[in-house]
Amino acid sequence: VYHAKHVEFPHENYAIKVTLDKPRYQKCANRELNLYTKLTTDEICEKVKSKSKVENQKSSMQRDLTCLHPNLIHLIDSFQIETESLSKILCFVFPQAQTNLYQVIKKNNFCGLHVKDVYNISISLLSGLEFLTKHNIVHLDLKPENIVIFRDKEPYNYVKIIDIGSAENLDTI
Repeated sequence: VYHAKHVEFPHENYAIKVTLDKPRYQKCANRELNLYTKLTTDEICEKVKSKSKVENQKSSMQRDLTCLHPNLIHLIDSFQIETESLSKILCFVFPQAQTNLYQVIKKNNFCGLHVKDVYNISISLLSGLEFLTKHNIVHLDLKPENIVIFRDKEPYNYVKIIDIGSAENLDTI
């Protein structure tokens, strides 16, 4: 993952996920892109927009993905680059999180978190997982490193699930 800033809007930070040039990683990247495409279809967007508040400020780069669940990382853009061996690898652009749950636990000397933080994180995770479940998607790599936090100070209530590349769409099984 590379960190980047928008040229015209330097206050906007992005994470660029570059997949490795190996077939199994490219397969996961394509799966991730397909799942984001599924989750941002008009039908799903209309349901989510009717249930949640639309964000007032959107990133200058961001497509209209306010329909994606607030506890799932929003895919801002994707693109392909050609390698020296002339193969194409997929890259994703996401908002840059400040930290992940593993780093928060590590920063706390692996002594656990305050019950209020555990509660806030749990509610956010369960809400995001419920959204995936309603759309027949199972996240198969949920771990502290794949739970990002957009504010590294307490309360930890800006939590998003990332890395759905190894998730399964139960509609296709």
